[in-house]
Amino acid sequence: MQICNIISNYVPISISDELQIHDFIPIFAFSKTRNEIAVNMVWSFGEKQAHSKQDLLSLPYTYQASKARKIYHQLLSAGFKEDFHSLSKIKVVDFFLKELPRFRTLGQVQLDESLEKLLVEDPAVIDIFDDEGFLSIQFDFSMISEDEVEKAIQALWNQESHYQTKQGKVLVFDDESLKVAQSLQDLRAKFSDGKIKMHKSRAYSLSETFKDNEHVNFSRDFKKMAYDLTHPEEFDIKPYEVKAKLRSYQKEGVKWLSMLDHYHFGGILADDM
Repeated sequence: MQICNIISNYVPISISDELQIHDFIPIFAFSKTRNEIAVNMVWSFGEKQAHSKQDLLSLPYTYQASKARKIYHQLLSAGFKEDFHSLSKIKVVDFFLKELPRFRTLGQVQLDESLEKLLVEDPAVIDIFDDEGFLSIQFDFSMISEDEVEKAIQALWNQESHYQTKQGKVLVFDDESLKVAQSLQDLRAKFSDGKIKMHKSRAYSLSETFKDNEHVNFSRDFKKMAYDLTHPEEFDIKPYEVKAKLRSYQKEGVKWLSMLDHYHFGGILADDM
């Protein structure tokens, strides 16, 4: 075929369909038996499909051998046979974490209902809110039982790749969730008794770190506090009586101190005099 390509640069040639190499899309359908995982594979060539090696022999053209070798190699790596229909004794958690992502890079993947129920890949939604002088951070793991949420958060906090429930569900932590957990630790958040908390003084840093993260939800009170910390000149203070005419920057200083007092923060207002 390479020779034909070279010749075609100089002389128009026609290649019959039988001699052309056709690309294909592999489709991997996985299902779970009692102790094994089964794969049923189909290679789609468009109008034609191959369901077995025998079907490949009857094709009126050839196929990409290098792509086929990668597929067979991946099947063997996952404990399957070099065939279109095979079984593997691979553990479910190893299949989900190691082999499933590799199959997805090769073609289309379909999981039966029993496997879909065991795999949880949705990134956790994080809620951040004001909680009596602290900021509370909650990960929404509603897809697992409530009594295992603390253990799941602990696994995420420890930067583990997953957590497996007692029922066999595999909660896979994506890169974004792991980054969030690491960022919280970098901001000196503490995980104790199943809760993640940090001091309110970290509100601005927290809001800036996660401002573009669609999976992090800030409560209305938190948003207001973060805004006030960066815009003290707009803080609405209660009427006060001062027997002096304050300059603009002095008024802004009073607003800043009032805002800090409102949120129970400490602060020192000073100048260079």
